[in-house]
Order: sequence, then C-alpha cells, then structure tokens
Amino acid sequence: MKNATVPIMRLPRKVLATIFGMLQVPQSQSLPDPISNTRQDYRWTKISRTCSYWRNIAFSLPYLWTTIVIDSSYCWGLRSRYTASFSRFFLQKSALHPLTFVLNPNSKQTAIVSELLSDLSRCRELVLGYDFPLLPEFQEALRTSPAPILEVLDLSIIIEPETAGDQPPILTPVLFNGVFPRLRSVQLAYTPYFPGNMRNLKQLHLYGQQYTTVAQLEALMRMLEVAHQLEDLVFTSVGLS
Repeated sequence: MKNATVPIMRLPRKVLATIFGMLQVPQSQSLPDPISNTRQDYRWTKISRTCSYWRNIAFSLPYLWTTIVIDSSYCWGLRSRYTASFSRFFLQKSALHPLTFVLNPNSKQTAIVSELLSDLSRCRELVLGYDFPLLPEFQEALRTSPAPILEVLDLSIIIEPETAGDQPPILTPVLFNGVFPRLRSVQLAYTPYFPGNMRNLKQLHLYGQQYTTVAQLEALMRMLEVAHQLEDLVFTSVGLS
C-alpha cells in the first residue's frame, strides 16, 4: 500500500514501459572491438525486483529480454554457473522476438553457448568472440544452423601467429547451412576465414587480418566479386605476411 502513494507508481504503464526500454539499450556499435562495444549493463533487470507492478510490466515487454550476453571478461555480477539459467530465462521472456547474441565464453560457459548456436532461427545479430581455437561443437553449430533473419555478424576469433598455420579452417565455405538471406553487415577480426557467398552484403570490416597464403587472398577476392551491393569496405590493421 505504501508504494501506491509514491508518484512514480501512478505513471501509466506505457510511460513506465518507455522508461524501462531506455534503461535497456543493447549496444552494437562498430568496431574495433565488437565484444567490448556490445557489452550491456544488466543492472536494469533490478526493475523487475522493485515491486510487483514494475515486475509485471517488465515481464510483459518481450523486447526488453532480446539481448543475451555471455562474456567471460564482463560477467556483470553473474557467476558462470548461473549463466545458462539466466540465458534461458531471457529466451523465454523474449517470446518470438528477434534476438541478439553476444558470446565470448569461458570454459564453463561453452555448453550454453553451443545450445544457443544450435538454434539461430531467431538470431538477428550474432557477435562471437573466442580467445582459443574454436571448439568443434561451435564449428558444427555455425556450419549447420540456418540463420534466416541474421543481419549482423561479428566474428572475433583469436589465432596466435605461431599456431595459426596448424589450425584447421575456422569456417567452411558453407556457413549457417547456406541460409543467411538477410545478412547485410559482417565484421571479421583476427581470423582469415570467410563465411562463403554473401551476395547481399552491404558492409564489410576486416580487422587485424594477416593473410599468409594465396588461397586466403583468393577467398577474399571471390567474396568481393559476388558482393555487388557492397557499400562500405573497411580494412583496419590488415597485412600480408
């Protein structure tokens, strides 16, 4: 009863919904570091614990829950063992709305990341960073999971120069089972591998690429040859070695 006397509690639901939406602002800025630029402060979720009125409003707004961040370097107060349940909660509350995945997991978070990558049917934006050779289950999910509404793809996969030659290709020519008709913006950081045919591509940013073989350069040329709608092409710290 006491909360009901507070002026803010008398605000219409639409006004509170607008305020909540301003608190939750998914960040998806362009590079050079897609992971750090896509961090999101999850303290906004405390609004759902303020009172039942606010909680009911927050839970009735699926778009508030559409960005799932799993970042080992920025865990926003969430222990690794809670990551999976928290991510599934977001999946549930987001209903059927398009999703943004920002994934930079540690060894304890790979299972839930594999689970998310195995179903990309609702993923509109995918940011994947990984500081180790890409796990086979990640590779398999990226190869076989169709991404019919994916529009933005940021891959930042670190490969140390002394071991890069020993690593298998991170991505095969077929990515997302060949289903990514809406893909418009791609950023590839540190990895020389490409996701194949991207005819509808409009923005391409290559960051930190080191091309060491003729085959890698030919792959780049083939990709550019079919990208007839390309408007922005940016090379940052790209070199031949």
